[in-house]
Amino acid sequence: MRTTSGRVFDVGALALIVVLTLSTAYIHYWVGGTMLLLNSIGYVGLVVLVVGSALLYRRALPIVLAGLAAYAAVTIIGWLIMGPRFDMAYLAKGIEIVLIATISLYLYVNRAELRDSISWARSLVGSVAARGRRAPVAPKTQNEE
Repeated sequence: MRTTSGRVFDVGALALIVVLTLSTAYIHYWVGGTMLLLNSIGYVGLVVLVVGSALLYRRALPIVLAGLAAYAAVTIIGWLIMGPRFDMAYLAKGIEIVLIATISLYLYVNRAELRDSISWARSLVGSVAARGRRAPVAPKTQNEE
């Protein structure tokens, strides 16, 4: 059972994650261009998943947060490879670095929840894979009918 201070940390960290994500989404939207607009839409979609999993299906939250951190990391790597170097880009990358650090801290503090979430995801993959390995059913012949 989490203590009150643990729950306060969770709410505060999740609120910060949502604000940071929406901030970088707005910067990408404001700068414009097709690629940055799509990046902004991706961030907004991930915010919806974070809030939805936090409110409706808590078990998926650590996986969604890890996905958001990976998305931010890929965005930074993409910018390093081909991005323009101007002030707003540096601000967005700074926000994304703080976002990754906040998610990392949240997942570290809630590592038991992360372990449960990973084992739950593995069991889902295992059950889906098991369905694909079922022996095919032979069609009935006329004698069997």
